[in-house]
Amino acid sequence: AQRDDRWRVDAALSKPSLKIGTDLSMTVRSQREGFVYMFYEGTQPGSFYLLFPNQLDSSNAIGANQTLQLPRPAWTVTALGPHGVDHIMVMVTATARDFSAVALPEAYVSAAGPFTTILPTTQAAARIGQLAAVSAAATKAECRSTGGERDADAAKKCSNAYGATLVSVEEVD
Repeated sequence: AQRDDRWRVDAALSKPSLKIGTDLSMTVRSQREGFVYMFYEGTQPGSFYLLFPNQLDSSNAIGANQTLQLPRPAWTVTALGPHGVDHIMVMVTATARDFSAVALPEAYVSAAGPFTTILPTTQAAARIGQLAAVSAAATKAECRSTGGERDADAAKKCSNAYGATLVSVEEVD
């Protein structure tokens, strides 16, 4: 709801449904350059992850009107069931974001693989919304400056703008 509705982000699934045991494949295209984040809520109870960037692939920059194929060859997302509908939110931000505040501590993560596990609560979802709207550079002096005018370079580094889209895929037997 906080996204810039003038910033078009498109995510297209290669298939509208996934047979359990097969891999997800999608493309992401952004009207503007930025950084791609992919959140996933699956049918398995408690399955809420930041899929991208991840421990195997942290290169999440995208150029304006560039198409990005996800997952990349270094990692996969396999439909594990049960059958039902998975939701994937793709966000492209003007500046990098830090979602580590919503990640579960390592001691609580079991089979997440390279992905960041997030506690599936309304509080975590609200926190993601808050973090999405704050540039990772927000604590830097140039972003905290309240007096005078910022130059264009500083304004770009401190931008809180982002576009986002939501797609759903059905897991089937």
